[in-house]
Amino acid sequence: MKKKLLLGAYILCSISATSIDNIDFFEVEGESTIVQRLDDSVITTENFETSVRDTPRNITVITKEEIQKKGANDILDVVRNVPGLTARKYNDGEVRFDIRGQNTMYANRNVVVTVDGVPINRINGGYSTSQIPVDSIERIEVVPGGGGVLYGNGTLGGVVNIITRSPQNQKNYGSVGIKLGSNNLLENTVDYGTKLTDNLLAEVGFTDLNSDGWRDDEKDDRQNARLRTMYLLDGGDLEFKYNYSKKDYKYGTTIPYYMIDDRTQVNSWSQGKTQEDDFYLKYRQEIGEDLEFLVYGNYYQKDYDSYDKSKGSYYRRDEEERYYTKAQIKYSYGRENYLILGGDFSDSSLLDVRSHKESKREAYGGFVLNKFKWGDFQFTQGYRRDYSDYDYWYSASTMIPEDRRGQHSTESFTNDAWELSLSYSYSDTGSVYTTYSRNFRTPTASEIGFWVGPVEPQVDDTIEVGIKDFIGNTYISASTFYKRSKDQIHMAIPEDPHYWQYSANFGIGDVERYGAELFLEHYIGRLTLRSSVTYIEHEIISGKYEGNKVPSVPNLTGSLGASYLLAQGLTVNADAIYHGKMYDLDDLENERGEDVDDYVVVDLSAIYQMENGVTITGRINNVFDEGYDRYVGAWEDFSQPGQPIVRQHYPAPGRTYTLGVKYTF
Repeated sequence: MKKKLLLGAYILCSISATSIDNIDFFEVEGESTIVQRLDDSVITTENFETSVRDTPRNITVITKEEIQKKGANDILDVVRNVPGLTARKYNDGEVRFDIRGQNTMYANRNVVVTVDGVPINRINGGYSTSQIPVDSIERIEVVPGGGGVLYGNGTLGGVVNIITRSPQNQKNYGSVGIKLGSNNLLENTVDYGTKLTDNLLAEVGFTDLNSDGWRDDEKDDRQNARLRTMYLLDGGDLEFKYNYSKKDYKYGTTIPYYMIDDRTQVNSWSQGKTQEDDFYLKYRQEIGEDLEFLVYGNYYQKDYDSYDKSKGSYYRRDEEERYYTKAQIKYSYGRENYLILGGDFSDSSLLDVRSHKESKREAYGGFVLNKFKWGDFQFTQGYRRDYSDYDYWYSASTMIPEDRRGQHSTESFTNDAWELSLSYSYSDTGSVYTTYSRNFRTPTASEIGFWVGPVEPQVDDTIEVGIKDFIGNTYISASTFYKRSKDQIHMAIPEDPHYWQYSANFGIGDVERYGAELFLEHYIGRLTLRSSVTYIEHEIISGKYEGNKVPSVPNLTGSLGASYLLAQGLTVNADAIYHGKMYDLDDLENERGEDVDDYVVVDLSAIYQMENGVTITGRINNVFDEGYDRYVGAWEDFSQPGQPIVRQHYPAPGRTYTLGVKYTF
């Protein structure tokens, strides 16, 4: 019934909106709001600015204005309407971005997340975005299936690029804000920027957040201090950013399904403390009329103490380091034709302080990207050669052959990524495109440590066909895709149920996915309507689980949203997010049926921007207190072999409220 209601409302909104007369903008109390979706700038696909229209992907750009008008509290609120993307938080408080059905467990290894173009994925998988204040985000770009040529390893699902704010070229500006909410939420933020000289800009900021969490005995305390500077050059700039973050958290983990009546109760916790230092430097320079040079990179260091009682007592202390640099040059050999050459290097390490075992990964690659325009046709060709070397430690588990158990070893990989695309502009606003890409993922250091047999990377081939246009007052972005994954890396249970391993021999083999994504945004006077729907078919086509569905991947997701300008400066928003049924996280056999129920979550928000610089925001998440799960799976207590496997679930938050006040000068 939920699915029928959502689809019916979606079709009705789409038909009614597209029937309005053709307009390029609407007037609201003397102000013009320009419809500019196709002209939104994009950095992720090339690291040099291009536009949505010239990007042969079903890309989504979320600007800071959209983030502010929705009163978003975190990145999860920001990306929930993106077609093809499902975002969930796990018990470390971090969001996992699942693009085009990668499976929730592996979403943080099959999608590259970048901050200002720097990949932040860890050597053992995962990434941390909770320490990025929403107010510091300039925009977020989501590129499904893209990024293999530019970023290389891990782009099977695509790329999420979080672009943070740069200093403004003005004297004495800033903001002070406070936010209160459910579960004793208190967030304080202050930012100040200035123009030190005609060429030197600087900005500093600090955010402090404290919350009890919505489940029993949880806590979430975070601090973030930031410094941004920019030196303006003739035809370029030099930019430096530094972020210092601390986090002290305690989150409830999964609970047995027989405890489902009280979703706030907790019988085990994941808790820890982290401290992060992140240094970023970028240099951009135009060299004459035809050349542009770009080099950037960062140094990142993190100390991490964690304690997990979800599967027995477990304590760990890690020290992580990461170096990254990328350089590229753009040569324009025609009015709209250009060639990009570049290369990058990364050096990551993770030290287990207690065992003194350190895992390392060095990777370097070179790439070339060419765009050529002929009339209304545009051709894109890209190629990347990527090398990576691992130093790692085998697990001490009894599943590992005795001569390798707990031993140090090395592994090297060489991979290629491709991209070929053709787009055709059939009108001033409309274009169609088709793209073929090959992306890859090498195993993480921890996965290799559990591997038995030959270690192979996963390789994905994707074909995508899409269209972007304005019809009347409606922006349309639609695409269909086919993806084949070879040797998909996935946790699988071998015949002996008391251990697991990563291996193509025991994994899920090759996987086929195909689907369609549709996003519509309608402009009707003061009203903006948003609607999206994503449909994905997926099947394991070889190996032990041949013929089965990929667990934790729904066939259907979608959203409906509306924003209405009630009065000058006052906007209200409503969003409904639909998530379809799926199999349990670990149910590769598909024996339990699609028992993870579908659900609809409704969020409401309002923002009032006064002329004196004061902004008031209010937000209600999960208005109807829908009881749904972030994920569901089964867990066996390995310390007590033979005990029955108990189905576990990780409850999502119920209804929450936030109210914020911010003064901008």
